[in-house]
Amino acid sequence: MLDKKSVEYRTLHFLADEDYLCTSSVCMAYYLAFGLKLKRANNYPYGIGDFEYCEELLIAVPELRERLYKMGDLSAPWKRIVDNWDSINKIHTYDYLEKIRNGETGLFCVV
Repeated sequence: MLDKKSVEYRTLHFLADEDYLCTSSVCMAYYLAFGLKLKRANNYPYGIGDFEYCEELLIAVPELRERLYKMGDLSAPWKRIVDNWDSINKIHTYDYLEKIRNGETGLFCVV
């Protein structure tokens, strides 16, 4: 039986709440909490809604935020997104996320 205060338990609880699930938040949850890669480990946020679900995971299980950098090991788009996480969270626009994901530079993005 898992301790209800453990990272693993709270991550499983998050996964059980289908309100915040998308492939990228599920990918993050399994990889950051359990070290498990999904078959399609390249499930990075494709849109701002996906990004918001990933951020909801980090709010639900704050300890995972300090592990966020590990997502960069999965793919180049994940690395660019993780490296710019705080900026994306502040600016919070689809165009900005898309530029970062694609490795483009823009007014607010230098990757």
